Amino acid sequence: MGKFYLKRIHMQAFGRFFDKTVGPFAPGLNVVYGKNEAGKTTLNAFVRGVLFGWEDARGSRNVYKPASAERSGSLIFEKRKAALAGKAKAGDSVELSRVRNVDGLQATPDDALRIVADIDKDTYSTVFALTSDELRGLGDAGDMTSRLLTAGSGTEVSPAQALATLDARIATYTSRAAAATHSFPNLKRQLDACRAQLAEAREESDAFKEEDRERRALVAQRERTALDLAEANARTEALAALKADLERLAAQEDEALRLRDAAQHEVDAADAAVQAAIGAGAARMTAADEAAIREAIEREQAAQNRLAHRLEAAQDDFSDARARYAAASEPKGTASSKRTLPSFFVVLALAIAGAAWVFAGTRMDSMPACIVGFVCMAAAVAVAVAMVVMARPKARAAQDSADAAHRDMMEKKSVLESREAEALEQDMRIEKVLKSMGLAEAGRSLRRAIELVDAAHAARTAHETAVARLREATARRDSFARTAEECRARQTACLEECGFDADASMVDVEAQAVSAAHRRDSLTEQLEGQNRRIGELNQILAAAEHDNDLDILKTERAQIVTRQHESGVELARLLLARRMMVEAIRTWEGESQPEVYARASELLSLMTDGAWEGVRTDESGSVCAVDAVGRAWEPRLLSLGTCQQLYLALRIALLECVEQVGASLPVLADDILVNFDDDRRLGAVRALAELAQKRQVIVFTCHKEVVDLIAAYTKDCKILGL
Repeated sequence: MGKFYLKRIHMQAFGRFFDKTVGPFAPGLNVVYGKNEAGKTTLNAFVRGVLFGWEDARGSRNVYKPASAERSGSLIFEKRKAALAGKAKAGDSVELSRVRNVDGLQATPDDALRIVADIDKDTYSTVFALTSDELRGLGDAGDMTSRLLTAGSGTEVSPAQALATLDARIATYTSRAAAATHSFPNLKRQLDACRAQLAEAREESDAFKEEDRERRALVAQRERTALDLAEANARTEALAALKADLERLAAQEDEALRLRDAAQHEVDAADAAVQAAIGAGAARMTAADEAAIREAIEREQAAQNRLAHRLEAAQDDFSDARARYAAASEPKGTASSKRTLPSFFVVLALAIAGAAWVFAGTRMDSMPACIVGFVCMAAAVAVAVAMVVMARPKARAAQDSADAAHRDMMEKKSVLESREAEALEQDMRIEKVLKSMGLAEAGRSLRRAIELVDAAHAARTAHETAVARLREATARRDSFARTAEECRARQTACLEECGFDADASMVDVEAQAVSAAHRRDSLTEQLEGQNRRIGELNQILAAAEHDNDLDILKTERAQIVTRQHESGVELARLLLARRMMVEAIRTWEGESQPEVYARASELLSLMTDGAWEGVRTDESGSVCAVDAVGRAWEPRLLSLGTCQQLYLALRIALLECVEQVGASLPVLADDILVNFDDDRRLGAVRALAELAQKRQVIVFTCHKEVVDLIAAYTKDCKILGL
């Protein structure tokens, strides 16, 4: 059993808990009972987080981080002997705590860290922190068994860790990292470099006279190279200047040719404009003809305007006379009735008014009313007589007026017909005049004639402008052509000056320039190499008398050889130790693994009441369950409850067989019996009780019947509530 056991759990800030303490726990079997959401899973996560670090937030995983605080808390362990004796005192307790992952696990006193020194997070989660989901598998059971068995070898450091350390040290002897100064690749590289330097030093020592002769030869060769380089520079500069001149002249020639072509296009356009103007009739009418035609058109236009005015006046007079005649010819009855209608209404109104007054006076016996009535009736009679007398002379006057208006209308019609005849005669005369002037297309329209004259004038002006532009464009074209010929002549002269044929192209010049540049660069590089080599030889010869590098290199080589020998001896010792360690681990596993599977078989038979009697591995190393008739079954073929019982038996067997590994850590079982029937649940409780004889076991459950079952079977268990 371990030296310590978990006494209390204090959650300073974790999930929804703040300053929460759970405990005290007993060294053996403990049961923590709480309803759903009481915090059982939170406690399991807290213990794992304190020991191996808080979980990082990824996705939707609950990492129990409070909104306003850092996760923090501690696990308080107590010495098992002090608890059994019931005499705990100061110094018997140790505390493991964690706040931030970067600060690591904190412990007081410092040696309390040994409680988790031989367990990693994966091993703890797989074997020590049991849940219903964890019991569905064991990952690589063989690898996990080997890790626990070698970790439980009884040594201060497990053989597996020791083997890993040996492998790391052996790897440094083959590493090429600069920090591995004792590795064979680095020592060989140093020795090769030292040997190369020794060879160079010997060659330098034996070649001083040869280097002196080489220096004298290089001095003479440098002078010849300098002369050749000067000649190459001159040739290169001349070709560069020729190339620049040729490019400039070629550009000028191209520009002259372009301008010549543009001028030619202008010539063609101007010539086309001349032809178009001729086609438009510009040549058929001179300026004098145009002036005479315009004068004649103006005369005819003035006469036409005078006649138009007279015709318009005659039309207006005839229209007025016809309107007067129409007014005078209106029927008399209609006119008289229109004029006498108001008078008729007056007579009628007076008669009605008089009759009304007479009638009213008769009924009322009023003489004044009767008198008024007779007066009104007399007035009506007088007005009627006056209307008849006045109507006779007006009818006679209206007939005379109508006859006069008819005579005037006929006179105005005769005048209008005379003016229209004059207008027709004038139009025929205008048509004849325009035809005689070559404007028959205008017909009788003076406006159209003016348009034709204007068009002829514009065509003649365009013709004159086009002719002038044609002469100017022709002159520019000839000038640009002469410029292009001059550029070609200067190009030929430049080529002949530099030794090229007159028909040499720019490609030939560029090829010569590239060749000259390559020769110049080659000579420059050669001269620089000669100067550099002469300088090196001067330094070598000057320092030759004081050079003792050869002796230093010999000493360095001897030191490297000695270090190689020492590294070889050390590597042989490490390889021998590794072989012995591998054999020891293989022997230990061969002896311990059968014990684990034998114990697992006993526990499985105990939990299943003999229905399953054994646990073993198949040829591939996978775990199998053996039933009562000896048949082996893979875990995937088992029911959920039987599969969980198989893996629980295997975990308990591992924990019992390697009781010194993680001996002070509690085994946490969170509702692992939910899928067991009543009989197998009792068998599992018995198995956990047997495990509690060697390790501290804390069972978390939300089922009251599980608490009652454990309490009934194990009298010394500790029961706590959440």
